[in-house]
Amino acid sequence: GKSLKTDANFYGKVFYQLTEKLNAFLDLQYRQVDYTIQGIDDNRLSIAQDAHYKFFNPKFGLTYQVDNNSSLYASYSVGNKEPNRSDFIDNVGKVPQSEKLQDVELGYKVQSGKAAFAVNGYYMNYTNQLVLTGKLNDVGSPIRINVPESYRLGLELQAGLQLDKAWRIN
Repeated sequence: GKSLKTDANFYGKVFYQLTEKLNAFLDLQYRQVDYTIQGIDDNRLSIAQDAHYKFFNPKFGLTYQVDNNSSLYASYSVGNKEPNRSDFIDNVGKVPQSEKLQDVELGYKVQSGKAAFAVNGYYMNYTNQLVLTGKLNDVGSPIRINVPESYRLGLELQAGLQLDKAWRIN
């Protein structure tokens, strides 16, 4: 089969110092993706499909400088992503949906002398997330399907220590 994917996007970012200790940023992305798929599969069934997506992906964040060594931050973002080619071909007769992610993050960073520490909490809320089914297609690649609602919730910890000019442990 023959496939054509066109992808166009526009992106802009603004950073603004609100006060001496508080700054904000705003990222805006508009993205348009078009798929045209032609051909037949191994069972001689048509895999011809056309799909068109328009996405708006904003991200907003704040950082507060607590003191010279530490800062707090928060962000909210929306991310949309189209299915990939194999999602269309492996699910003939069922058009896969694009994924939408809403992400909220909160964090704290501190550096004192040669030591650094960071903690980041996140909540990722998905609509139509494409997840692995455990099945494989005819050439052994994993098959994915949309799940209407799902989420990820987590806490990330980082630590580092500068031992000398040449050595750092993270």
